[in-house]
Amino acid sequence: MKSILGVVALLALGASALPHGIDGDLAYNKPAAPGKRADLDGDLAYNKPAAPARRASIDGDLAYNKPASPEKRADLDGDLAYNKPVAPGKRADLDGDLAYNKPVAPGKRADLDGDLAYNKPVAPGKRADLDGDLAYNKPAAPAKRADLDGDLAYNKPVAPV
Repeated sequence: MKSILGVVALLALGASALPHGIDGDLAYNKPAAPGKRADLDGDLAYNKPAAPARRASIDGDLAYNKPASPEKRADLDGDLAYNKPVAPGKRADLDGDLAYNKPVAPGKRADLDGDLAYNKPVAPGKRADLDGDLAYNKPAAPAKRADLDGDLAYNKPVAPV
């Protein structure tokens, strides 16, 4: 009898040491896998960031860390609006610091073509787009120059030669 009670006690102790989860195994609150996060809505979340440029799945398919759609950004601010557009003149965050919509580096442009190469150089004689029409590398106005000095004043007059 003592040995049966001992086995039951060991099983109970082992069960309490198990991680808890939301994956159907009835072990609630199991930590998300490294680089993953579960749920952002009511903050049952474990506050672990999703992998960079990824989003958690709340659509029932349990495919966490699915890629964010091109031209979009993953949502880490708790409003459950995934794949929200990147703000004009900004770029999605792929470096893991969760600072979305960081300014595009001077003389560069945000990437909206799906290759995830952010801050690609502006094409020669062109300028990055910060006015919200998403027409990157539009021609600079005649006798003007694109702005590479960080003041975001594009098409400033060319200095006298």
